[in-house]
Amino acid sequence: MNLVIKPALTAIALPLALCISLLQGCAYNTPSSAQPALDTPAEPAVDEHASAPEAKPTAEITPEPKAIPFEEVLKQDQAAQNNAATPPQAPAPKTVAPKKEKLPLNPSTPLRAPSRPPQTASVPKAQTPAVKPAITTKPNVETEQPAPAPAPTAPLEFTLDQLPITIQNTWLLSSNQTDCELRTIPVKMEDGAGKTILFLQLTQANWMIHTKSDIDLSYKDTGLFLDNGTHIQLETLVKDTNITISKKKKTLTDALMTADNVKVVLGFWPTWPVSEARTHTLSVAHFPQAFATWKTCNQLVGAR
Repeated sequence: MNLVIKPALTAIALPLALCISLLQGCAYNTPSSAQPALDTPAEPAVDEHASAPEAKPTAEITPEPKAIPFEEVLKQDQAAQNNAATPPQAPAPKTVAPKKEKLPLNPSTPLRAPSRPPQTASVPKAQTPAVKPAITTKPNVETEQPAPAPAPTAPLEFTLDQLPITIQNTWLLSSNQTDCELRTIPVKMEDGAGKTILFLQLTQANWMIHTKSDIDLSYKDTGLFLDNGTHIQLETLVKDTNITISKKKKTLTDALMTADNVKVVLGFWPTWPVSEARTHTLSVAHFPQAFATWKTCNQLVGAR
């Protein structure tokens, strides 16, 4: 209650004090009318040549202070009370902007903001990995396919009592009292009138083409045609169904070392009309091993 009355009394007293001071000032400045008139002294003679008296400077008039309205006084008192009730707030800390890094100017690339450095998590010390040799890639170069491994040439182990034997399912080895014979596996061939047996046979004297049909040597373009390009012509007709090759025995033997197939072209009688020869292909693979086994067989027969 005292806090409310005290400011109100103060606000009323200030204007009253100002009014009293103003009234007192007016009383001192006004001359008293009751004071009797004094004898005025005679004015001195005016000298025409004398200079006019200097004008005295007038005193500066200070402006009077303005009265403060009562409502303004109340607002000031209320603001003072509010400031006393609330504690002063601490000034907010100033935020300092980080300095920007100067980027090198490169006319060929646009300016970009500096990227943040990558954050790496702390990891335990890793063991030193083994150094791997550098892998070098070779350019794609077309390389020639490796040549197939040569066929085995070593003879098979056997005894004469085991004969006949088959070699690589292609050749058949047999013997008699005087020598050994090596022949291809017999097959059936078309002779124009039916089927006939066909095989090649190697003896110590010659090569032979065996059939069971009559052969006609008048046909052209007949003989043995190997897949390596060798052509062996027919030589001698034996018993109408077989042909011997004696003159070209070594040539045929050497050619068979590098051949896999041989095409047999024969003409048969009677064939009507006489128009074309008959053809059949025989397998002669693995001849080097078969030939070596045949030579071993002849040695065993000669040693008996």
